[in-house]
Amino acid sequence: MMGILLAAATAYTGPSASASVAAAKTPTHTATGPADSQPSPGGFSLFVEQWLGHGRSLTVNKDGSFEASGRVYVTCDQASPPCDKASDNTITDGYHASGRLTSVNGTSATGVVTDSNGGRDNWFPTGPITMTLNPATDSLSIAGTNYCGPNSPPDLCGA
Repeated sequence: MMGILLAAATAYTGPSASASVAAAKTPTHTATGPADSQPSPGGFSLFVEQWLGHGRSLTVNKDGSFEASGRVYVTCDQASPPCDKASDNTITDGYHASGRLTSVNGTSATGVVTDSNGGRDNWFPTGPITMTLNPATDSLSIAGTNYCGPNSPPDLCGA
């Protein structure tokens, strides 16, 4: 009975949508150093999402792996790769990067970008990466660039 009451109390987040987002994204794991570099499966749960912005997206998976893509704003008939491919009113992002998060400390996750084609403009360069979650705005910040979740303010990540 106590478990049911605890689950019900934990599930209730109140009437405010922003309070619901903040409650849903409350840290569940804190990494403390190299010995804790492989968080439990729930360790990355704060970051698991498809995060979007104007001309860019980032998908973080349960295992900490992530993939990012973004517009170059130059088509392949104008420049060599990385470039955006345009056909039949569809644009395929020219920038691509992937990597893995390795630790979580509160609302900050660190990891490494293992593959990136955005070296020319320093877009997701290979090497260390830090992602910082702002639960109040349901957004993720990477090197000063915001990526928005489904409950972010409309103009936070660009139109």
